[in-house]
Amino acid sequence: MSDPGNRLARLRTSLAQAGLDGFLAAHPPNLQYLLGFTGSLGVALITDDDCDLLVDSRYLEQAEQETTGCRVHLVPNPLGEDTRSFLRKPSRIGIEADTLSYAQALRWLSWADPWQIEPTHEFIEALREIKSPDEVEEIRASCLLARQSLDELLRHLSWGASETELAGRLEFLFRKRGAQGPAFETIVASGTRSSLPHARPGDSPVRREAVLLIDFGARRKGYCSDLTRVLLPDDEKVQRVATIVRRAQQAALDMIRPGVSSTAVDAAARGVIAEEGFAGHFGHGTGHGLGLEIHERPRISTSGESTLAAGMVFTVEPGIYLPGEFGIRIEDVVAVTEAGCDVLSR
Repeated sequence: MSDPGNRLARLRTSLAQAGLDGFLAAHPPNLQYLLGFTGSLGVALITDDDCDLLVDSRYLEQAEQETTGCRVHLVPNPLGEDTRSFLRKPSRIGIEADTLSYAQALRWLSWADPWQIEPTHEFIEALREIKSPDEVEEIRASCLLARQSLDELLRHLSWGASETELAGRLEFLFRKRGAQGPAFETIVASGTRSSLPHARPGDSPVRREAVLLIDFGARRKGYCSDLTRVLLPDDEKVQRVATIVRRAQQAALDMIRPGVSSTAVDAAARGVIAEEGFAGHFGHGTGHGLGLEIHERPRISTSGESTLAAGMVFTVEPGIYLPGEFGIRIEDVVAVTEAGCDVLSR
């Protein structure tokens, strides 16, 4: 993990700006980002001059080995009353409203006296939105691993194998190359099922004469990749639609640079598709941020506008979906640079 001390310092600056005395962080990607802890359960209490990480017996040794910048404590239940004893003085404490369960949020909010517990929205996630050069390279390496795995799968592609079988083979190849596993459930959709944007692999056999859409990504050292590739049959309509989608993606890529609105990038891709008469067949956003999570800030869509800045990493994935016929989506991962963008997945 690169420069954890700087990440805690940035968080403390944000806390001071928000008038918060501390923060209770429990979302695993946030704990990995701030402290290097990769366990599935833990709670960190971060103040302006201190940091305590609470874990149960499953993660004590792991936390001591992985973390820097904090003290590790063994407690029976990090999400329970054990945490309360670490709130040492009356103070205003932020919590993660986006990722806590309702029951957990209510539990912590009930501690309001003498503390003031404040729900926050994407507080740490806002810091994660701008990737360091090291993080960009980790995402690039994850994209390369995923691409190499797909290349090997396609070199030995068995026409007639089921979608589920191909998805399983691809995920095996991820692990063979050193990935922790898939970043999300691999999508393999053939024929008419390719018009389902989030189709789950089924028993349908993959045939040479039909569209084959594969949406896939690996998780390597915690960082995700997310790509979509489509094998196209020799069909005039399919080829025409694929050309439109490629043009739409390129239009979006040409828009990306610091200072540009995320909605303008979305509009560039959407405009190409609309001009060709397929406006009603592209319903999802043009892209989403990714890093330690497969979906994070920024959002490249018609809503949730943000201003692009160097270091942001996100997908560009326009598509056209024709129910009962086929669907085409082309997806790559880009990093915003001072001069434009760097396509990490090519």
